[in-house]
This record gives sequence, structure tokens and C-alpha cells, in this order.
Amino acid sequence: MADELCDIFSDCVISPNPTASIENIHRHIHELELLVQLSKSSTYREQSHQRDVNFTKELIVTYFAKLITTANTDDDLVSAILHALRYLRNVCVQAPHSQQYLFIGLSCNDEVVRAYTCSTLYNTLTGHERYLCDPIRGQPILIAVLEMQICEWREFVIERLLQQNLLPDLLECLENRYDLILLEHVELLLKRDIANPCPNGSDGFRQPLLPETTCLYISNKFQSTCNLILQYASNQQVTEEMHLAMKLLDILGYATSLSTLFPNLQNQQMLARTAVELLRSMYEIDQHCGGGIFSKVQDTPSELTPPTGSVDNVKKNLIRLIGNMSYRNRIIQDEVRVMGGIPLLLNHCRLDVCNPFVTQWCILAIRNLCDQNVNNQEVIAKLNIEGVIKNSALDELGLDVTLQSGRIKVTKKESDGM
Repeated sequence: MADELCDIFSDCVISPNPTASIENIHRHIHELELLVQLSKSSTYREQSHQRDVNFTKELIVTYFAKLITTANTDDDLVSAILHALRYLRNVCVQAPHSQQYLFIGLSCNDEVVRAYTCSTLYNTLTGHERYLCDPIRGQPILIAVLEMQICEWREFVIERLLQQNLLPDLLECLENRYDLILLEHVELLLKRDIANPCPNGSDGFRQPLLPETTCLYISNKFQSTCNLILQYASNQQVTEEMHLAMKLLDILGYATSLSTLFPNLQNQQMLARTAVELLRSMYEIDQHCGGGIFSKVQDTPSELTPPTGSVDNVKKNLIRLIGNMSYRNRIIQDEVRVMGGIPLLLNHCRLDVCNPFVTQWCILAIRNLCDQNVNNQEVIAKLNIEGVIKNSALDELGLDVTLQSGRIKVTKKESDGM
């Protein structure tokens, strides 16, 4: 029965006359459905695997190339295409040499056809994910997947590649715009880990959705590219490379919050040092320019507006990174203190339009830095009050703030009429 149906299916597809192929498909829709059902059986796949793989190649090359791109695609033809894709998805399980023939299906204008083709691709990946890193054979397929509209099989394919620690290879062979798509998925995987730290309420260890080696690669990549962000001060323009560096920083902020899953990442002294140095450079630039580049300080919350700048949240993300890495980590706590990071963080405890909630992140970072660290606590204890900064909001409220005998005193101003 299977051999007979396969021969019928071959007759439908392999024909020198596209019109004749369409007519055959119209007649044999039912047979196509039966063949799809048979291909679900593992016994069927084991007995005829190589034959079906070879048949698949002919199917895609002749069928997709000649028929999917026809201008007038009727319902029967679309139905036949979907049956063919279901069949391919079943017989191509763990058959990486069939991946290169899926590009035509991924390039089809029909969204459903692309989704089914993507599911077929997923079935071929197990143990052969690195094929898609090949710049000649695999890269066109990978780009077609990345350019697809969002569907669950597209997400499954990308997640599989990331979970196999292929991010370094993928970033090397793709353009920056595709790199950002991949990094968005890295962020999504980390957010899922944050939302579900222990499955089924268990306190035991579990494997993260993303390999720690991938996070360490992201750390090294950020350290080598982070100075690009400072170039924004000179031309007020964000390049793709700057955007990529900022996305890496954002990802590190999420990854370092998962200290139990990524302990080696939290212990990276060079990453902490880079974060402190970059934060200091941005602070000095803002001080020199009077603000407005990486920060925009306001006196009252009522004056705050949602951030709209290209480099918004960079300072906040750096402070978040420092705070996360300092959590119960004496090595990083001491490193930040030695670099003068504690006063630097305190200087950012201001309302900042460009960095919403930066004060809260500063407080959390200071808390983590001082946790069970007497030396860091002494740095704060030795700080002296030098005066009171003039605040326009307090003036509007008619309040006067003065420093008397080392204590801050708030009094109501006397009106001019009194």
C-alpha cells in the first residue's frame, strides 16, 4: 500500500508539464492524505527512510519550484502543498541532508506553507544543528527563518540553535540586523528562566534554558564592543554596532540575576571592571556637557516623561549589572570598592529621565555591595555631609533646607508680606 501511494505521489509531482502535475494533484488529494498518515509511523520511516529522503529531494525541487510560485493557486493546490509538507516533516526526521531543499518552501508567499516548512526543518535538526551555520548551504535557510513572521515553529528552530551553544557561530556569519533578532531570543530564554527559577516548586538544581558558555561569550563580546556606546557623545547617532552593544548589556543584566544558574558569569571580574569604567566615563561626559547625553536629571517626578532617546537605560543597565554581580560575591564587592564604584553609584541617586528607576537600582546595588562586607560599609560610613543642593521643587513649595551642626533642617520660608 505504501509503495503504491508513494508511486502515485511521485507521478503527481515529477512531471515535465506543470499543468499536468496540478491536474494529477487534484485527482489524488485523498491518496496524499493517506501517505501522510503512513509517514507518521516509525516502522514506515525505518523501512523506507532513504527512499523517502531521495523522494523528498525530487518533491521539493520539482514541486515547490514549479507549483508554489504559480500566480493562481487554488484551494486544492494549497491543500496538496500542505499535505506534502506534512509528509516531509515526518520522513525528514533527523535527516540533515534534506535541509538544503527546504529553502524554496521557506521562501513561499503563503504564511501557512512557510510555517509547515519550518516545522519540517525543525525535525531535521536533532544532532545536526551546526549545518545551518554553513555560510553557503545553511545560511540562506537560516535567514529565511529569521525573516519569517512569528510562528511557534520558527521560535522552536531558533531556540534549538541557541541551546546548542551556536550563538558565536551564528553572529559571525550573519549581518547585525539578524544578530539583533537572535539576541532578542536569547533575552526571551533568560526571561523564561527568571520567571520559572525552579520547576514544580523544587529547590533543586536544574539546567538553564541557555548554556552558560553562551552567556560567557556575550560577556566577552560586550567587553570588546562597549566603548562604541561612548561614541554617541560626539555625533548623537546610534549605529547598528552601538545598538548591538547595548542589547548585549541588557542581556547581561538578565543573565547575572540568575547567579545560581550562571555562577561563572557572576565571578567575571573583568566584566564588573568594564561596567564600572564605562559608567564612570558616561558620568564624566555628562558632567562635562552639563547632562542631556546619557542622563537628564530632574528635580521632581512630575517632570519625568517616558524615555525616548537612543541611549536611554544604558546607565541604569550598567548599575543593574554591577548590583547583580555584587550579590553575595565578595570578590566583585571588593573590586567595585577598589575602583571607586561606591561613590560613583551614589552620584546616580537622582531622578533621571533617560534612566527610569535608576535610583532604585542604585539602592539595590549599594545594598548588595555592603552585604556582609565591612570594608564597603565603612566607605559609606566615612562619607561627610558637605552641604545642601539647591532644589527648585522645594523652593516652589516654600521650604528652606539648611545644614545645622551636621543635621539637615527643613523650615517653611517666611512670606514677603510678613
